[in-house]
Amino acid sequence: MKSMSKKKKKDENNILKDINAMLGIDDAFLAPDALLKILFDREKREKLFDQMREYFNYDLSYDWFHEYFQKEHADRKNNKQDFTPNCLGKLMNEILDPGGGSFHEAACGTGGLVIQTWNSIRLKTTPWEYDASSVFFELEELSDRTIPFLLLNLMIRGINASVVHGDSLTREAKGAFFIQNFDNEALGYSDLNVLPYNEITEKLLNIKFTKNHYPCHVERSHVDAIIKEM
Repeated sequence: MKSMSKKKKKDENNILKDINAMLGIDDAFLAPDALLKILFDREKREKLFDQMREYFNYDLSYDWFHEYFQKEHADRKNNKQDFTPNCLGKLMNEILDPGGGSFHEAACGTGGLVIQTWNSIRLKTTPWEYDASSVFFELEELSDRTIPFLLLNLMIRGINASVVHGDSLTREAKGAFFIQNFDNEALGYSDLNVLPYNEITEKLLNIKFTKNHYPCHVERSHVDAIIKEM
């Protein structure tokens, strides 16, 4: 038992070191800010996504960052953060047996339950029959340090979602995102769009912006595609 425990600890340390290396940092504390900057740059992030998919053997069925984030970034003292283990998320989805449609989750953390739900739905069809647009997640998360990992987990899997960075109880928000698998490809990546800081977004998501935390950032829209074809 002792040797197995040491082996597990060594593996976790290797993952920590390798993730930091992929993010170009030497301290895990810097990960959220470094990752967020990468996510706003399509070329850099898709290179990172390719690296991470290969590193984790293209197994998208679980949250790769559960242990990494829980150990290095979870604020248990102030925010009472404890993220749902992958095994529990899998069990919940086996019990509920979700189909397609829209799903809402407050305090979703890095997206462990989202990933399990998404994976359960996509496995019901073949890759060439899976319709990414048939599933949409409405997500909310308070922690500044969690949001970048949540966005990565959604985008690297080609998931469609709205993400509110704010308090699910007071409805105060620092920002909101629209994550879209624009090409609707089963193995494709999602685009990152920051929703505008205006009354329309506030009414749509039932939130109240307290500050402009994110820059204006829209990558692709159907309007742009239509204009390009004209």
